[in-house]
Amino acid sequence: PSGQVYSYTKTNAWFESDHISAIGTLPASTEFPLGVWVACDALADDIDMNPLMNGSDQPPMVLTDANGKKRVIEELIAGSSLHYYDGRTWDKWRIAGVCHIMIDREFIWLSTNIRVRRLRIPR
Repeated sequence: PSGQVYSYTKTNAWFESDHISAIGTLPASTEFPLGVWVACDALADDIDMNPLMNGSDQPPMVLTDANGKKRVIEELIAGSSLHYYDGRTWDKWRIAGVCHIMIDREFIWLSTNIRVRRLRIPR
């Protein structure tokens, strides 16, 4: 076959880990020509951990300000990240512990070791 093969790793795509835990692509029916989501997590299959908690996602902290407003603070977790590739560049997102990616026409659904997240696809 003709064409070129490219490999992406911690070195050239800035993944937090070489352990790829999930991959997802945009549906063919969307108006975007290319889109690949890659999740990496160094703890995704750690055999020393509880099998129900494989992954590095941690519950967020909820803080109350002096004026009574609540703020949600997400943990910055090393060794885990989510990346989007549009065919030219890699965008890095600090979302830890992703083990499943499902993409429909409107949302990206991510599941981690402790929760499910829904992200809206920008138009």
